[in-house]
Amino acid sequence: MVDLDPVRGEAGTVNNLTPIRDWLNIRSGELRPLLLAMAAAFFLLSFMVLSRSLRESLFLANFDIGKLPLMMGTVVLFNLLAVGQFSRLLVDFKPREILTGLILILVVGLVILWGLLPNFAWTIGGLYVWTTVGSMLMASGFWVMVAEVFPLRGAKRLFSLIGAGGTLGALITGFSISWVTRVVELPWLVLFSSVLPLIFLVLVYLLPGTETEAKSPTQAKAQTQAKGGIALLEASRATWGNRHLRLMAGIIFLATLVMTLIDFQFKDLAQTHFPDGVGLAGFLGLFYGWAGLVSLLLQLFLSGRLVETQGVAFSLSLPALLLITGGAALFFLPFLATATVVRGTDYSLRKSLFRPTMEVLFVSVPTRIRRLTKTFIDSVVDSAAEGVGALIILFWLSVLKFPVAGLSILIMVFATAYFGLSRLINHSYFQTITGRLQAEASRAQNLDPESPLLTGYLLHATFTDLDLGELPYLAPEAEPETGPEEVVAEEQIIADLSSADDRVVMAALAGIDALNPQHLILLTRLMARDQLFKKVAGLLQRFPQYTLSPLVELLLGKETDFVIRRRIPEVLAGMGGPEADDALLDVLTDNRFEVRYRAAMALLARRKKNLPVSGRKWPLLVWHAVSLEVRKDRPLWELQKLLDTVEVQDDDLISLRVGARGELSLEHTFRLLSLVLDPEQVRAAYHGVIFDDPQLKTFALEYLEMVLPRNVRQRLWLFIGDASEQRKKQQTRSFDNVVADMMVTGQTLFGGELSRQALDRMVAQRSRHNPSKKAGS
Repeated sequence: MVDLDPVRGEAGTVNNLTPIRDWLNIRSGELRPLLLAMAAAFFLLSFMVLSRSLRESLFLANFDIGKLPLMMGTVVLFNLLAVGQFSRLLVDFKPREILTGLILILVVGLVILWGLLPNFAWTIGGLYVWTTVGSMLMASGFWVMVAEVFPLRGAKRLFSLIGAGGTLGALITGFSISWVTRVVELPWLVLFSSVLPLIFLVLVYLLPGTETEAKSPTQAKAQTQAKGGIALLEASRATWGNRHLRLMAGIIFLATLVMTLIDFQFKDLAQTHFPDGVGLAGFLGLFYGWAGLVSLLLQLFLSGRLVETQGVAFSLSLPALLLITGGAALFFLPFLATATVVRGTDYSLRKSLFRPTMEVLFVSVPTRIRRLTKTFIDSVVDSAAEGVGALIILFWLSVLKFPVAGLSILIMVFATAYFGLSRLINHSYFQTITGRLQAEASRAQNLDPESPLLTGYLLHATFTDLDLGELPYLAPEAEPETGPEEVVAEEQIIADLSSADDRVVMAALAGIDALNPQHLILLTRLMARDQLFKKVAGLLQRFPQYTLSPLVELLLGKETDFVIRRRIPEVLAGMGGPEADDALLDVLTDNRFEVRYRAAMALLARRKKNLPVSGRKWPLLVWHAVSLEVRKDRPLWELQKLLDTVEVQDDDLISLRVGARGELSLEHTFRLLSLVLDPEQVRAAYHGVIFDDPQLKTFALEYLEMVLPRNVRQRLWLFIGDASEQRKKQQTRSFDNVVADMMVTGQTLFGGELSRQALDRMVAQRSRHNPSKKAGS
């Protein structure tokens, strides 16, 4: 059989990329778009670093640094003019088309400015504005498009790698500038910089399309115009009206404001040491190069894992803490070396940790809102922060006439506020994820059951043979006295209840107005008969004062016949009293799967009916049961089955079954989770895991990652397909050991021909995937 994995050669020969792919946790189908996105980011950041070094060097070589705040304010004004139209176009048209127009305009403008640069000094300011605004819009449009190529789970794993591609571009460009400026004049580098956006554009066109891009621009435009059109004001209202976006905007504003103050201190000290433009350009190039190297190392070895394991709040608050420390260092040690370290730390973490985390937060936002607000937040909010920073610097130096080193006090204040907002983002992110999860679940309600995400076969194994032997009972202390006529009638009822004819038994059941010990014995036996169970269960529930304790005793008794025992939870589901709840909680860890499965269903039914709950700390007992379920090895997980068929309409968790291998185990685990988590959110997450809908699945997994304890999540990930290949290999056990564990449970999993055939198929599958090993090894 030919392996169709895109990173493998013919006949399943693994090429040299596989170990690297596994180490970086790149999944099947992600490699090509990831490499294209990384290459596009490489040339995007190369252009941004080169253009930034050129404009700052030309500006500082020809103007006093005191005019830099005015230049920054001018950039803010032009950003306001550009962002509103850019946001409108992003909503109305495909991001790829908008990037094409933007880059062509940017390149033409660069060529014109290069031609005018030697003759007019004002073109330096024009170059400053043109490249700053153009770079911001390019970056924003690129990440809007990338967010629609990679789903949220992929974004958390891969955005740091995409950022690493950009960082590598910044690193190479930064190191190159220091020696290129010695042999090439700065104006000629301006012309060369126009080539980089064109290469970026080619790579953007090679990225795969998205569903949102497939919509007709005319339709999209009609939708936006029907709502009054998209403008800068609407983008600002959408940002302010959404708590998640409002927090993101606040974090970006404060982070940029702090960066602006640190950057000014850094450049003030750099200009003092390098008064000529060439020397300053070389220093800045080396600075961005080394800072880029640190960013690259962080992105490859740390950033992605921090976002995935520690969450978004930690990933944003860590840079804030370091900025607070850096502000203190600059206050006491106002030297170029200190400023270089602090600015380098800010630059490296901003590229490697802050920006990828913010992009992940944007992916969680619905597509239309993201297109509407992302450029506004990235450009307007970011530029506004730079503008406010410029005003603060002007006021600080011109009005108050304080020294530049005193700005460190403001850096510490604003960094502290930035840290505070970062700690609040987790809650808003969770609310956004759950909202998207439920919205995607509602959209996917009518999914085709013929296209499940988990494919496989169902095994029809029985747990035991039917055995209606004698059962242990708790007899009452005294038997009621009956008269002669009552004795005759009672004997007839007993005889009818013992009949093999279901119609005779049904008639006898209808005539029972009170229970006695003989009734109880016969009724529990009758629970094994499918046609009679519902009627018997209703009768047992009518007399809980007589039946509750005996039923609890039978459920907890390991010697009770399994055919009877497995049906007791359904009876207890409708009986009051914490005693029934306690018994059902106790059997959640039973060695028989069907008992555990039906106990969980019964507990959910009791919660729905608001019946009395256990006086114990029952949520802890449920979490313990969940942890035991997910500890099972995959073969046992996939083989766990039921004697009886559970109808879908009787279940609040599922809407249909897809016939996937291991589906009942997954069902049971999620049913347990719905006892201790929000049932609607758990139901939506379950559908996200089962059905073949990438958007629903990615939000389901993100929700589960945020609510599950680490030990539960790590084991569950092995069953629902979101574990790395390295982790799957680490968790693999000997097949013989797994089969031995199955047999210890006492379940007759291999008792029939179908079961044996299923086991043979499993062994054959294992042999195909592990050709170097013999089956059963």
